[in-house]
Amino acid sequence: MTWRARAGMALDRFARGLAGGLSASLRWIDSTLRTLDRSATAGRDLALRTAGLRAEDLTTPGLVSRLPESLRRAVEAVGRALADLGHRLGQTFRFVPEDRGWRQAATGLVLLLAVVTFSSLFLPPEARPLPPGLWRPVVVGYYENGWSATYPDSLPTLQRYAERIDIVMPFWYSIHPDGTIEDRGVKGEVVDFAHANGLAVVPLMNNAKGGGSAGFLADPTARRAVAAEIKALVQENDYDGVHIDFELLPPSWREELTSFIAETRAALGSGRHVSMAVFPPVDVDYELSGVYDYAALSNLCDFLVLMVYDHHYAGGPAGPISPYEWVERNIAQTLALGVPAGKVVIAVGGYGYDWPTGAMATDIPSRLVADFARRRGATLLWDTASQNPYFTYYEGRNRHEVWYQDERIMAQRLEQARRYRLRGLAIWRLGYETTETWTVLAGELGVKRGPSGR
Repeated sequence: MTWRARAGMALDRFARGLAGGLSASLRWIDSTLRTLDRSATAGRDLALRTAGLRAEDLTTPGLVSRLPESLRRAVEAVGRALADLGHRLGQTFRFVPEDRGWRQAATGLVLLLAVVTFSSLFLPPEARPLPPGLWRPVVVGYYENGWSATYPDSLPTLQRYAERIDIVMPFWYSIHPDGTIEDRGVKGEVVDFAHANGLAVVPLMNNAKGGGSAGFLADPTARRAVAAEIKALVQENDYDGVHIDFELLPPSWREELTSFIAETRAALGSGRHVSMAVFPPVDVDYELSGVYDYAALSNLCDFLVLMVYDHHYAGGPAGPISPYEWVERNIAQTLALGVPAGKVVIAVGGYGYDWPTGAMATDIPSRLVADFARRRGATLLWDTASQNPYFTYYEGRNRHEVWYQDERIMAQRLEQARRYRLRGLAIWRLGYETTETWTVLAGELGVKRGPSGR
């Protein structure tokens, strides 16, 4: 048997398999449509009679005949062009040998290429399944209870985009210096919704601000008591673990903080999630970052959330919030400090800061930025050095400078997370971000869910 005949037989088998699969799918679709059609017939006829229409008026020729003359000619021209294309394709494949196997194989390949081309060109990113084995980031959504129209509750965003989120982290607790845990407003409906949709619920617990203190850390007995109370809260509320966000602690508390995370991990056990938010190590005052033993904490936690925003913060001078190169250096340094890539989640902000000249900035959700700038006659700009967006405007004689993070920043962080094969991304916070942020995420995530930790 010649190589040509063997290849023909192989392609023939491929075409038969493809045709069989397509045939089975079409039979199922046909059966489903027939069932739906039978169920809808009575309602359809009633609607047609009410509208004074006939069934044939809704056929393609009927619809075309009701179009204006100019539009009808355009539709007919498209139809002729498609018919001509079909004829040309038929003529093109006349070169294929008469052997039936080659013809069927060629037909199968054309069908396959058509399906792939159509899905890549015309299907929205969220409708394309992610091929197995490819990197897919875990997506964390920080959650806050709302308090105004500008700062709304995160629940509507959670409900709208649940299929693109793996872990929701509600900011519901603060731990005071004496070790008491304050309930900031637990919402059972959030837990129920998240679990019903396959998301893990991991509440955020911060150290109650006020001098940056967490005095209980100095007492091993108090630390263990707090860890035990966290365990009780997790069990009582059906949480999947805990996320610790302790900030503004002096470097001298480094060992005590690490011990507290170890004791919390031991109390919850290996079946529960433990993670932590940390300041990045590069170009951040050591008084802020020195308390974190990055390598030791990563060994104890499921992952660390690297807060790579607020390079310029509300209380300082105006400037880019999350410069690309600054983030790049922080990722590289975190890995160099011994944190595995699979234990790093990079935070992405959904907010900006509006700095009046000589005064502290106020924050603004990114979803409001475009309208905010338009109402002030400002032009949205892009800083090539930091690769961050900004704009300026005047309020009387007072100049304002606004820097923010939008979907372009999300695209940058996705690129960096993919390149370094990091664990994922965390959005601060749900309800602040632009709608386009989710479009960017959908292009990376497809419809395949990542591990939720549940």
